[in-house]
Amino acid sequence: MIVKHNIQNHSAFTGKERDSETGFGYFGARYMDYELMTMWLSVDPMADKYPGISPYAYCVWNPVKLVDPNGMEIDLSAIYDNNGKSRKGCESFCKVFDFFARTSIGQKYLARYAKKGQIIAGHEYKEDGVYHKKGIDLQIEYGVTQYYPDNRSGYTDANSIVNGRLKLKIHILPETTDKDSKAKLLETFCHEFFIHAIQYADKFSPKQSQIWKTQKSDAYNQHMADIKTKHLMRDCAVPILTKYCDGDRQRAIDIISQETNYKKNPSWYKK
Repeated sequence: MIVKHNIQNHSAFTGKERDSETGFGYFGARYMDYELMTMWLSVDPMADKYPGISPYAYCVWNPVKLVDPNGMEIDLSAIYDNNGKSRKGCESFCKVFDFFARTSIGQKYLARYAKKGQIIAGHEYKEDGVYHKKGIDLQIEYGVTQYYPDNRSGYTDANSIVNGRLKLKIHILPETTDKDSKAKLLETFCHEFFIHAIQYADKFSPKQSQIWKTQKSDAYNQHMADIKTKHLMRDCAVPILTKYCDGDRQRAIDIISQETNYKKNPSWYKK
């Protein structure tokens, strides 16, 4: 038997759909009792990942500071709140991301992940992107993390499939304090977005039963693919950074060239 729920409105608190017949909130994976606000009605399908947290807890019992956009995993570092404002501590990165998302190149490539009707930095995407239709959800995070203690400035995680969809996560760590800190923050995002996220997205097949494990060898191969054949850092990141650096293309190239693999290939930016 198939029961069709009549979804008519949304919760102002979470922005998620409310079932008009039961009053429960629908998050795509589970239902929430809006009378309790912080409690799911079924066990978290990823409860094994968080053994110290009740499998019925919404946002670790802390929905004021944390968000759980799809009911599957805890997202501790969403960069914007429900009102589109920068979360505390994410202000610098939000400004950089907003700049990226307003460029024509940024919009062109974000369109691959966007859902029809989604608005990012004031731009509405008119159709489902190729990666969205392929079953890929892009998550962007910012902040300190314990998962990668090797002091890298960012990483891309492609290790999670939920309900058949790849959860592709870009995590950016706080910028340095030198004069180029904001430009380096933008470069780091471009690096993760144009090199790693796109190559993982291209590689993903919804038919595969399990996802690959991201490894250092993946990163090296993806760097080499970009340097030798794809040239997205040359053709996309350089123009974006040049615009951010007030037209100084050499400064943009110098910032990107600080990364080891690009430093070892000094002609990477030449056509």
